[in-house]
Amino acid sequence: MLAVAVPIALHFWHQQQAKPMPWAMLRWLETPNQPPKRGFRFDNLWLLLLRCLLLMVLALLLARPELPQADTAKKGALHLVEPNRQVVDAFKFELEQARQRGEQLVWATDTPTPVDELGTLPTTGQPADALNPLTVQAAVAQVGSPQNRLHLYLRNTTSWTDAPPINVPPGFVLHALPVRAAAATSDRVVALAGGRFLGTDRNGRLTTLTQKTPGQRVVATAPLPVLVQFRQPDERRTVRAALAALTSAYGLTFLIDEQTVANKTYRWVLTEQPVRQPNPATAYLTTAPLTQANDPAVTYLTRPLTTANPLVANGQLPEQLGNALARSLGLAAAPAPLSQRAFSSLFVPTPTLSTKATMAASLAAHPRNPLQTGLLVLFLSLLLVERWWALRRGI
Repeated sequence: MLAVAVPIALHFWHQQQAKPMPWAMLRWLETPNQPPKRGFRFDNLWLLLLRCLLLMVLALLLARPELPQADTAKKGALHLVEPNRQVVDAFKFELEQARQRGEQLVWATDTPTPVDELGTLPTTGQPADALNPLTVQAAVAQVGSPQNRLHLYLRNTTSWTDAPPINVPPGFVLHALPVRAAAATSDRVVALAGGRFLGTDRNGRLTTLTQKTPGQRVVATAPLPVLVQFRQPDERRTVRAALAALTSAYGLTFLIDEQTVANKTYRWVLTEQPVRQPNPATAYLTTAPLTQANDPAVTYLTRPLTTANPLVANGQLPEQLGNALARSLGLAAAPAPLSQRAFSSLFVPTPTLSTKATMAASLAAHPRNPLQTGLLVLFLSLLLVERWWALRRGI
């Protein structure tokens, strides 16, 4: 609104630009008794006021003022909580404050249930570490909506190391509790050519060993029979290149088939098809949607292995495949949890695909504002009047 001083300053500045023009006969037209005009004069006062009002309305329009609304019209919040004592104790203050505000609290289970008492965890019949990406995705899909801001309370455990992206509604808030895993080494290795072995270090990363300890046992021998089933040629080439990178880095060789051979057992299957009935002796990696819960033999990458996939574009696919194979073969006993940044990046805000839901989400994020609409109409009206008046007066 301080810009209102600009047209006033311009008004007076134009007055000072007038220069006297000497004219021989001008002295005969002057009235000796007429007092000289001194100081600033307000010429075209109404036009000046109109322009000042125009700037003031524009300032109010850009400020987006709102009329007071009832609490029921405000966007609420929904808190989805992992049923774990560590999570409840770590975020007890936030959850109690949400309860006092009258916001919804829901347990993140296969069938989300309201939180009746924070001190009593729901009985799911599953172990404490049974929460998996499929359960979280299903719970978010059931309770998440554009009208409510979703808050997720989860532990950052090793179960999320190779988890696929989780689709969440826009505007969600993640409350992550980091859980450190005890360092451990695996007693399983893969026999390589030349008397070497493939295992993992104490951080769960693949490494080549010159010899195995007496307590380690061989679970597979290279070359590993691998089945690569992708319809798109570029995906097949991408997977083959990633396997070649593993061979170059660790000496792990593969026997690759692109068509299923009868009566042949594959140690590793990379496919785009859902894994309905996994073979216990085979490790699987699929780009199909999640279908099997709590199956460590199946790794899900829910995005096609094209250049649009960040894993392919950033050159991280070989590392991802190596980690998936190590986990499936039991080479990594305790993989390191993700960093907080990597854990947060798993949750991808995805807008709703349906037109009706998209309009509802847009309206929830930017509700109708009658005051804003009125100011816009007033601004356009004043602008038209100002232009008409200025053209009429030739200013």
